[in-house]
Amino acid sequence: MKTRRLMFMFTFVSFGGMLFGQMPVLVTDLVPGQYGGFDPAKSENAYLGEKVVFGANNGVSGREPYILEDGTISLLTDINPGVAESNPKGFISVNDHVYFSAFDSTNFVGIWTTDGTTSGTTILKSFPGSTKSNQPSDFVVSKSNSIYFTFKDDLFRIDAATQEVFEVPCIDDVDFFNDTSYPGTSYCTYENGIAFLTTNGSVLRLWKAEDETELLAEFNTFANWLKYFGLTEVQEGIAFAMTDSFNDDVNNWYLYNRNDQSLSPFLIKANTTSDVGRTMKFNNTKLIGLDRNSGYFSMNGNPDDTEILSTYTPSFLVQYQPIPHETTNGFLAFLEKEFGFTQTILATDGTAAGTSILAKPGEVYCSPFISRGKIVFWAAGVSNNFNPEIWQANPSAGTSNMIYKYPSGSKLISSITPFCIQDDKLYFISKMDATVGPELYSIELEMYTDLDEIENRGTYSIINHGNQLTIATLGEQEEIMISMFDIQGKELRHYSVQTGTPVILDLPLNIYLVVVEGDRGKYTQKVFTGQ
Repeated sequence: MKTRRLMFMFTFVSFGGMLFGQMPVLVTDLVPGQYGGFDPAKSENAYLGEKVVFGANNGVSGREPYILEDGTISLLTDINPGVAESNPKGFISVNDHVYFSAFDSTNFVGIWTTDGTTSGTTILKSFPGSTKSNQPSDFVVSKSNSIYFTFKDDLFRIDAATQEVFEVPCIDDVDFFNDTSYPGTSYCTYENGIAFLTTNGSVLRLWKAEDETELLAEFNTFANWLKYFGLTEVQEGIAFAMTDSFNDDVNNWYLYNRNDQSLSPFLIKANTTSDVGRTMKFNNTKLIGLDRNSGYFSMNGNPDDTEILSTYTPSFLVQYQPIPHETTNGFLAFLEKEFGFTQTILATDGTAAGTSILAKPGEVYCSPFISRGKIVFWAAGVSNNFNPEIWQANPSAGTSNMIYKYPSGSKLISSITPFCIQDDKLYFISKMDATVGPELYSIELEMYTDLDEIENRGTYSIINHGNQLTIATLGEQEEIMISMFDIQGKELRHYSVQTGTPVILDLPLNIYLVVVEGDRGKYTQKVFTGQ
């Protein structure tokens, strides 16, 4: 990867009376006219080194696999020739190849792979007689780099080393899915393979699979409207959530204990009942979820280790929508609160002590999150006629910045969906121009120029809340000096404070260079702040 260093020379343009970084740029008008070549609801993609493979529609070939390389979009291959689409989905990257499913009139549903070239885009397995409306979309990669998927209630494994596809027998019907009412998967990685859930009548069964399947445990739910989701490998075994609209006894968090092979309800701290909310993907040792009787919590399967990360319990969650979140560098960034005209983004390492406010965007309605390296990206104000903001943050450092805020009068922008990072640019899908339709845009990243290592960080991090700055650090408090500079380098303010003490800024809302100096070193960062 190219080495990039944090520089103190920046270029800005003035727009609408406020200073911004680079303006968003249309990458290409893939479908000329108002319809657009990108669907924000189908923004999945996979990295192939620095390249990105995804599905798009040029209006001539239908939705087909494309590649983004050096800022240029090109069609990989027209799998289903002509205007009919192949509907590629499930993109996942393993061993310098991307795998996905697609449909064509000759092979029907097929499992495809690509090395990023047209000649290297080939089919691995076809399912004769199948239809486009029922093709695999959820692929899970085990720690041993096998790829598992389901099709028509059967389980399959792709050996990424040989690219052979095998059926893995199971006595139950197997269907990988993301639950639509309570977003979260029915499968996860487990040991060297995967784990998954099935139902047979009122009996819930938990399985593990490698080359073969093995029943781990079963549980009689006596439920008719059962929903199960959020399957997660944790330190003590496997955790998940289960609900039933007409059987409150089922509504709970559950743990399969790998030591005694038991499957039983798991209560969060002192609760006697649970009100299951959502789960979020974190790592292979803890489940992080929302229980509306407790708040946001983390669990590893040991009741003594369960921690409440935030006691906030949203009174309303949008049906079918997950909590926006993303894991990177051992930290989870997630949307905690969204009410009134503000939202709060938290960062956590899975412990109460390691949970803190990461950002407070000035607009509500949050997009999905994406990450690259240590940095997480998202947009706020993406619905209901707000002026959108684009944000980036380093959860492990506890820092965040607004990259760009659309000026007043931009309220016709219907959405912003972060897509990928390539060559120091953030790419996102948006309908910025009604005459163009949803297309791919890019914006230069200036605030964190190195996605792998931010230099001159020392041990300080800057938390920016409106017109307040707080300098955080590990260990004991110390006296520090905060210096504020405008973008031309003119020194504006000095503040001598203790770390952890908020500083109220008497500066107008703008982009500033903040320099922190103390016993632990020196740290410099650009922030969008003021009043």
